[in-house]
Amino acid sequence: MKGQKILKNLKYENFATNLIGCLKGCADYFNLNISSSWLFGVSGHAFLMNIHDEICPSGPYCWNYDPFYNLLANVGLKMVDLGFFHKESDSKDVQEVERIVRNSIDEGNPCIILNMDNQLIVGYDDTKFILKPANIEFNNPPSLTYKTWVEFEKEFHITIFQISQTTPKDDKTAVKEAIQYAINVAKGPAKNYTMEKYTTGLAAYDVWMNAINNDFGDSHGHLWNGTVWAESRHMANRFLFEVGKKFSGKIEEESNKIRMKYKEIAKNLNLARDRELDKKRKIELLKEAQKIEKNCVKDLVSLEKLLN
Repeated sequence: MKGQKILKNLKYENFATNLIGCLKGCADYFNLNISSSWLFGVSGHAFLMNIHDEICPSGPYCWNYDPFYNLLANVGLKMVDLGFFHKESDSKDVQEVERIVRNSIDEGNPCIILNMDNQLIVGYDDTKFILKPANIEFNNPPSLTYKTWVEFEKEFHITIFQISQTTPKDDKTAVKEAIQYAINVAKGPAKNYTMEKYTTGLAAYDVWMNAINNDFGDSHGHLWNGTVWAESRHMANRFLFEVGKKFSGKIEEESNKIRMKYKEIAKNLNLARDRELDKKRKIELLKEAQKIEKNCVKDLVSLEKLLN
């Protein structure tokens, strides 16, 4: 290797849901001409909620990505898991994935690295990968040294993804499949969408409220989950507004009815995430959000039929 290779015009878009922030940067880099809310919605993330039994801040990261990959492809983004790595990973495996990432960048395809947060791998030079966004306080370094990955310090749990273009589906199919996912993930069972000790869908609210009763409501995990899932529901509102404008008629009427409910859910989650808020009030807000979201699921079934 000689010199530096940087993917120009690859930028991170600032969201609490930093996976979408990275992917929106990739979508713009590939000139896909989609909004942030469209990406949140069509990928299904706008409708996801994943809560650990103790509201661990890992909730927004530790879920089954397979349906997400499928939905993401509908807008023209192919996301491939290149593997999981930790401090004890074989050095040959580490060097091999480094080679794959460099080749990917040479071909003009970005990569994403997830440790504590998601970061874009925007390029490399003779000694390291170059990462964005960087935040040393949260262990998101600006670069990563080959072989040692020393910037991640004593312990790391890394997943690396490759992002490339694929042929998108038509908008109506993409929306319909996202709505189907929203309905299915809400109803469960959670084992289809997440891993042990985590719960997705409407049942996630019960786990969250139980954790608050067990005194986890003043934790960073409570704040962070509230931040990410409130942002996702806010984007569900904006996504459904776009759906209505795109298809008009009865679809627009139904979409507008549902989106206002997601706006209320986002408001409740944003209030409930406050660590200093009274425990009883937190639970009241989450119960109300759960009730509204249960009604949303019924409405989404009607919207899905209109999309046929």
